Amino acid sequence: MEQRIENAIDSTLENLAPLFYWASIIIGILLVLFGLLFFFIKPSKKKLRTVCMSCIGIGILAIVSGIMQMK
Repeated sequence: MEQRIENAIDSTLENLAPLFYWASIIIGILLVLFGLLFFFIKPSKKKLRTVCMSCIGIGILAIVSGIMQMK
């Protein structure tokens, strides 16, 4: 009984894995765009600039991570 449940969970997660990779890439692209948008709108505030750079950096890492995991 436990083996059947474990196999069902494993197969479900294996089927969902590519969806998670694509979701990581899409979220990364959105973070980069969001960071660039705020960077060019109001770059004068130092805290906002830090948040923009953080969004861009995390977005790039998410994109690279999603691409590397797909291969």
